[in-house]
Amino acid sequence: MTLFIGTYTEPHPHVLGRAGGIVVADYDGAIRDPRTVAVRSPSWLALSPAGTHVYSVIEAGSGEPGQVAVFSRHGGSLLLEQVVASGGYEPAHLAVDPSGRFLVVANYADGSLAVFALRADGLLGRMTHLVSHVGSSVHPVRQAGPHPHQAYFDPVTGRMLVPDLGTDALVGYSLDGEGRLTEEDRVALPPGSGPRHAVLHSDGEHLFVVNELASTIAVLVRTGASFAVESVVSTVPADAEGPTFASAIAVARDGRTVYAGNRGHDSIAVFSWDGALEPLQFEPTRGRTPRDFTLSPDESLLHVANQDSDTVVTFARNGHGRLAFRDEAPVPTPVCLVIAED
Repeated sequence: MTLFIGTYTEPHPHVLGRAGGIVVADYDGAIRDPRTVAVRSPSWLALSPAGTHVYSVIEAGSGEPGQVAVFSRHGGSLLLEQVVASGGYEPAHLAVDPSGRFLVVANYADGSLAVFALRADGLLGRMTHLVSHVGSSVHPVRQAGPHPHQAYFDPVTGRMLVPDLGTDALVGYSLDGEGRLTEEDRVALPPGSGPRHAVLHSDGEHLFVVNELASTIAVLVRTGASFAVESVVSTVPADAEGPTFASAIAVARDGRTVYAGNRGHDSIAVFSWDGALEPLQFEPTRGRTPRDFTLSPDESLLHVANQDSDTVVTFARNGHGRLAFRDEAPVPTPVCLVIAED
């Protein structure tokens, strides 16, 4: 397998980027022979449905339009094939829709979502739709305007769910065969939450939304075609001190364990799930600012990208989902982890 690692390559207001581009490493549970493919601040990555291409945002500096880069895969290497404008500023996330026909980009800074047609050769065709969110919420700086942070496709309905950090909303869209988005519903989260990422439980009924600003997980339950907030739990212990901001979220395939990242507290929160979230562990990440993490394909391991200490740290999972430190690998400014079959 191959591990692709998104990074920052230059200074941004929230990070001092030190990488040279996408880090590509051989992967068998361990991270081996890392090499760099030059591209500017590829902070989020996604695979094409067939695994033949890697799509990367290019998160340009403040005030510069964002871009999307397309790479073809050749064994364990990448070849840059295309760069197009992302349709907005500071693209933070991108995802391929379930049909494999469209790529959606969430442009964080200006609150827009851009849809691109995907050609048969894996490259991007025309932009089929551009949608701009509106609104704000209670945080005077972080929520002065809309900030979509993810394009997540509901595995049950195929509908696209967009956590908007700036408006404290989870916005649901349908995507038609022409690549046009229609807003179908909007779920309000507690003011000041700052929703960042969402993931569906294997039961198909519960959705977990990790909230960056409040450092919480909102548990939502499916209600017809939409969702409703059922409960909210903290991602940090009650005695945590200092500012902290939640990052990534994941659910184990068996549905019994939920994980969330904490930047500032610099930990992975481990929860058991049996109809409710119960904290099991707050495991230090042995580094600063855990921006992203991923489970290994067999889920025996969890890998954490520590953005500000230049490491990817690996933890072993036991039968109850608890984590134990195993080792670490040096990687400059890692912020996104994607494991792909060769």
